[in-house]
Formats: sequence, C-alpha cells, structure tokens
Amino acid sequence: MLVLQHANPAAVVDGRLTIDRKFLTGMDTYVRSIAAPMVSVHPASKPGQPIMDPVTVPLADLPFRVLALDVDRRGRLAGPGRDALRELLLRARLLYGAGVEGSALCRELGVPVIAVLEYDLPTQLAVTLAEVDNPMRKLSRAVRTSWSQLRAVPALARAAGVHCNGYPVYLDARRVNRAALLYLDSRVKRDEVIDADRLARRLERRGAGPLRLLFSGRYERIKGALDAVKAAAAALDRGLAIEMVCYGQGSLGPAMREIAARY
Repeated sequence: MLVLQHANPAAVVDGRLTIDRKFLTGMDTYVRSIAAPMVSVHPASKPGQPIMDPVTVPLADLPFRVLALDVDRRGRLAGPGRDALRELLLRARLLYGAGVEGSALCRELGVPVIAVLEYDLPTQLAVTLAEVDNPMRKLSRAVRTSWSQLRAVPALARAAGVHCNGYPVYLDARRVNRAALLYLDSRVKRDEVIDADRLARRLERRGAGPLRLLFSGRYERIKGALDAVKAAAAALDRGLAIEMVCYGQGSLGPAMREIAARY
C-alpha cells in the first residue's frame, strides 16, 4: 500500500469528498500508472475554509481511499489524527509527500519517504506574500516561511527520494539529496502538441490576423489570472489586434469576465 500525504484541504461529508479539481486529475494519473492500493491523506477543511476550484464526488466512485484528518492552527495533526496516520503507515510500503508528523512517524517506523517540493524559497515567499497586504503580516509570513524551509532540510537529506517540480527547486534539492528527481508538470501528451509542419501551414494561412493569446490555469490571485486579462485589455486599449482565450476555473472568474465584457 502506498500512502500519499497532501496539503490540499479535503471535506468528507455523508460519503462524499469535496477537494481541489486539479488534485483529482493528478490522482487519476497516479492510479492508472501505478498498480498498487493507494490512500490519500489530507487535512480536514474547517468550516468556511475555501477549497480552490472545488469538486464533489462520491467516495465510492474513487479508485483510492481518502483520509481527512483534523489539524490545529499550526497545521499539526491532533492526537487522534496522528494515531490514525501512524496506524496507516504501519501497513505502508512508502509515504509520498509528508508533513511534519508524516516524516517523523516514517523515521520511527522505518518507512521510506519520497519528499515532494514544488517551490524554491524565493517562489514560496512570492506565493505566500501575495495573499496579504499588511506589511507586518508580510514580515511575519516571510520569517515563518523561511524558517519552515530551513527546518525541512534535514528531512530532505534523509528522504529516499525528492520529487522536484521544475528546475529551480531541483537545483536546490540536489545539493542535499542525490536522489532528487526533476519533474516537469505539463500534463500535455505528445499527440496534443501540434507538429512543426502543421504549425507552419497554420501560420501561413493566418496572414495578418490578430495575435491569439492563451491563459491556462486556475482563476486565482497566485496564478496571475486577473493580471493576464488586464494585460490583454491594456493591449486592446493601445490598438493592438489580439484575441485571448482563457481555460480554467476559480474564484476570479466573475472579475475576469467583467473586464472582458467591456471589449
């Protein structure tokens, strides 16, 4: 059995799971690629806590198990949750992605850990600070984020492997763990990419038509979705011939559509 520990909050109510849509698409890929029973562990979402681009599905329809555990204000598992995770890890072959408790329990039980890193420190700081405007809160978050990254270094060095999303974090991680793996999360298959000959023919036909722009991502502040639409609007205001298509979902959708409706 493989255990996957994620920071994505999850709500399990009356046999139904509510969680981030992108997480489910990623898990679908994992399950189809790895022939092993899987359990996904998440912090239980609290009342009023938003879930980015949420989707709700019956637990019975999922090809993996889900465990949503209560955490405190610092993101640490409560006593019963830690006991539940320990019981799960006693039967696990591997833990993929780990919080503080997961790493400590695996070290105690001798379970291999594959750490997962998405951002290097500068990127993590940019993401964290984009969510607040108050200068004192920015400073507090910067200190906590930097300290958290520093505390994680010994666990990264001990990990059986480190999954690195992109070059910046890979270049950092391989300094402390030779088993760092570079992963480029495009989720684009070869047959979905236009070949060179078709692209050349399409460009020839396009002639002097408008420049077509594409935004693909969640409609959230940290993804720059609103900034992308504002940039397109500024280009139109300057008389540039462009067309923009956005693919995604999220809380900024109404604001993005309001800007687009002016043109």
